[in-house]
Formats: sequence, structure tokens, C-alpha cells
Amino acid sequence: MCLELWTAILCWNADYRAEWKHKPMRVFLSYSRSDHKTVERIKAALNAAGYDTFLDTDKLPMGQEYNARIKRAVDSSDLFVFLASENSVRPNSYAKIELGYAEDKWRNPAGYVQPILIDGFEANDLPAYIHPIGGLEADRNVGARIVGWVEQRAKGLDPDGPDDNSPQGRLARWARLAQPPVGGTQRAFVGRGLIGVVVGAAFIGFGLVWSAMGTDFPGPDMAPVGWLIAAVGLGVVIYSIRIFVQGMLGSSKPVAIVVLDRETSENKVTLKIETLDGKRRSLTPIRSGARNAHTGDLGWAYIRGGLLIQFVSVTARS
Repeated sequence: MCLELWTAILCWNADYRAEWKHKPMRVFLSYSRSDHKTVERIKAALNAAGYDTFLDTDKLPMGQEYNARIKRAVDSSDLFVFLASENSVRPNSYAKIELGYAEDKWRNPAGYVQPILIDGFEANDLPAYIHPIGGLEADRNVGARIVGWVEQRAKGLDPDGPDDNSPQGRLARWARLAQPPVGGTQRAFVGRGLIGVVVGAAFIGFGLVWSAMGTDFPGPDMAPVGWLIAAVGLGVVIYSIRIFVQGMLGSSKPVAIVVLDRETSENKVTLKIETLDGKRRSLTPIRSGARNAHTGDLGWAYIRGGLLIQFVSVTARS
């Protein structure tokens, strides 16, 4: 009985894989209304090649549970094509909402989501989710190039696991053989904490002297100002001691990460990373190794709270 049941399960799995590999690929086309000419060319090329496409103007009458039906359409699609233009990446663009649905389905977009750059749109301006992928230029052969991409995915897409060329797939391959750096934790802010304690103590001393002498000045009593200065100094000392203790404790043990994106604004750098267990975080890099990390880099991260204290990349160790 057990043997028969096991045989049935194996046969069902084989039939499922065979059916999956031979069914037409379903491609969701996400775009801004201003780019309808380009999306129509892509749709026509995919349909002529025998692939099923989803275009909201064809398959969704307006007003019929629009959001829910769009999400179901994304969830049932095998691939997602995003036409990136100034209009489609705006915060209020519905294409951005569709891209969010794609992110809910495919945590790693590589191999599943393909951006198309419209009217000179720069790959550097792509949303963070698809920024590491880059994009295809929307030239006159864009339809044929998308058909070629879908054909490649139809041959190699595995329904049982992530694509090995995705950021998570690359990280998993590297981490299987990688050894963490020797040397334990990374420390930071120790000097800053000590400086803060000295400055805070100076404020406290100055405030106490001011409060003691405040009654000797003509006019209103200035002692409260001295107490205020001393209170500020006490706050600086407490904060600096906390920074000093954190700096001495250092970060936790190094973890394997892949850098998904790097954002710079007003002289502040933010790195979006993914760990081996699939968790994503945004961190502020502190030391030079961390500040020099770029999109696609693999390596070991020393993390404390929201800070990337240090990053030892694969290339840095080789």
C-alpha cells in the first residue's frame, strides 16, 4: 500500500512538472498609459510567439474590483515586464503598485522581472527592487528581445526554487564554501563616546559655575540658565556613555550578505542588503569598507542595530 502511494505521488509530481514545462508562459505587462505604443508592440510579439500576456486594458473592465483582480493577475503570472519611464516610476503611478505586487510574489526579481527603459530612461533611476537588474533599451527590436528573454525563462525557470542567478542564489552558492573572517567583533564609536563624555563634563562644570555665580550678577537671577546648561551636559554624558559601551561591545558575529542597492542623498549613504536567511534590511555604513560596498557585492557584514559597522567583500579577501 505504501509503495503504491509513493509511486502515485512520484507520478503526479512528474505529470505536474511536464504540464508546467509545456503550458504557455503567462507574462504580465506593467506600464504607464503614456507608453501604450511600446507595450502594444511587446504584447503583439509575445502573442505571435505563442505566449499569454496580461494587459489591463484588454482583460479588466474598469470598476470591477480593479486592485484585487490586478493582484490576482500578477500572482498567476510566470513573468513580469515593467516598462520604466518618467511616468511609470512616479509615486502615484499605478505601475508602481503593480511592481509592489510583483515584489510580494518574487522576493528576488532576477529571472522573473524584466525592466524596459523607455525614452532614454536611465537604469540608475529604477526603483530599488529592480535596480540591481538593470534594463533593456526600448529600441525597435524590443519585442523580439523580450520574446527571447521569455523563451530563455521558459527553458530554465524552476517552479521549485529561486533562480541561481538571483542575488539570493549567488549568496547561497558563495556562502556554502565561504569561511567567516577571523577576529571576532568590529568596534566603532569608542573615540566619539570618549569625546562626548569630556564635552558633556565641561558643560556640567560650566553650568554649575554659572548657577553659583548667577545670583551675583545685577538684574534677574541667572542661576536657572546655569542649571539648564548643566542638564544639557548631563544628557550629553549619558548619551556618550551609551555610545561608548556600544562601541566597546562591538557588532554581533559576521553574517553573509548580498548588497541589493546603494542610495546616496544629502551626503548620507544607505545600503539595502539581504542576509542568507532571506531577511532584507536598510543600513547606514560606518567604516570605509562598508561605505565602499556597491550593488551586487557579496561578503561578510558586521551589523549593530541599523548600522553596517564594517563589510568585508569577497574581492577584498581574495
